[in-house]
Amino acid sequence: MKRKLLAAAAVLTMWGTVLGAAPLTVQAAPAAVILPAGNVNAQIAQYQQALASQQQVLAAQQAAAAQAQATLDNLNLQLAQLDAQRQIVAAAIEQAEAALYQQQAALSAQQAAVSAQEGALQLALGQINVQNQAAVDAVNGVPVIDTAMILKVQSYLNAYQIPCAMTGVYDTQTAQALLQFQTKYGLVADGQINLQILRTFGLA
Repeated sequence: MKRKLLAAAAVLTMWGTVLGAAPLTVQAAPAAVILPAGNVNAQIAQYQQALASQQQVLAAQQAAAAQAQATLDNLNLQLAQLDAQRQIVAAAIEQAEAALYQQQAALSAQQAAVSAQEGALQLALGQINVQNQAAVDAVNGVPVIDTAMILKVQSYLNAYQIPCAMTGVYDTQTAQALLQFQTKYGLVADGQINLQILRTFGLA
């Protein structure tokens, strides 16, 4: 009986330390240890109640942790879905930009071709006009517009501060220079080496 009481006291003291309850004081006597049975049962019940309360708190904490983990998992899933959508959108934008670049390149090529055709057409028309004007001038006694005459006209244009390359050919830049000169000085603005231009430069 004595050993059982001492063992019970030791267990109660240990639980009292763990659960924060007041330790049970056992007074040793040379002959025997006297522990009232009612007090021991009450303290055991108290420890059991405290243990149950702590178990409930622990269970609540575990439930909260599980809920938090579930929320975190859900957020990670949403983040992964958003990242996948971002990659899809980025790929679509990249494809659209590549298609736009190809369209712009094709448009630039078409514009360059049109510009080249316009330049060639303007040059051909200029040459036709020169030939026609030469025929008319020949009838009217106007000097023939040959290489030497074109060089003189280009020289006079430069003298009047109208830039014009000395090519001896009636080309696009010569026509543009003539048009600029005619506009500046109030002449018939047709870009042609006509009788008015020749008389202005003293060549007819």
